[in-house]
Amino acid sequence: MLTSLLFVSNILFGSLLIFIMLFSGRTNIRVNLYLILIIFQQITHRAFIFYISFNSLELTLLDNYPAIFSITLVPCMFLYARVLLSKKIDFKKDLVHFALPTIFFLSSVFYETTHQTNSIFTFSIVGFYLMLTYREIAKSKDLLAKDRTVNTWVRVLVIAFTAIYITSFFLKGYYGLGTRLWLIDFYKISSAVWFFLFCYIFLNPIILYGRIILLQSIVQVESNTQIWKFKTIKQVEQKHFYIQ
Repeated sequence: MLTSLLFVSNILFGSLLIFIMLFSGRTNIRVNLYLILIIFQQITHRAFIFYISFNSLELTLLDNYPAIFSITLVPCMFLYARVLLSKKIDFKKDLVHFALPTIFFLSSVFYETTHQTNSIFTFSIVGFYLMLTYREIAKSKDLLAKDRTVNTWVRVLVIAFTAIYITSFFLKGYYGLGTRLWLIDFYKISSAVWFFLFCYIFLNPIILYGRIILLQSIVQVESNTQIWKFKTIKQVEQKHFYIQ
């Protein structure tokens, strides 16, 4: 019951966020593209697992899909963090980060691989991209010191991914390398973390609309109690206030 509730809440809340970002007419899609992909992958993954459990299908279907999901999700997390930190977007250069997930997906489709092999390969790739993300944060210390909004959001996002990664290691070691029984507990914990992230995004319109780059020059203070209001430090035109 708890697992189903977490899955459904993730699917509905994530779908709401994507709907707002795509159809509100206010979203900076270039800034939020990878965030939209992250949320989409998350809710489709939960929907797939929920469908399998609801219809009592064989759990062997889970051998490949979680690994494929994770190896695609984490590069998006790294690229999204890099966009926020560097304030530069180059989608053509970013395509190289999706080469390995594509190769892994095709190999898992045409060749049967064990759950243990998929898990080890996925843990390695996820760990690699987490290290790349932490390196980007270290390179952007000056920016993070000046931009509190980016600083807080990037750190919250990376800490959440790191917590999920460490949890998977712990559960995999506890249940054993050759079993998939650890997945259910992992989905419960990770779904709770994702629900927190979805709430954080929803309560911070600068993140939701991808306007961090636009608003950083006119926003001085974000109120913790009045999250939809901002104190400006210079005169701005009325049209700039529509985000509120």
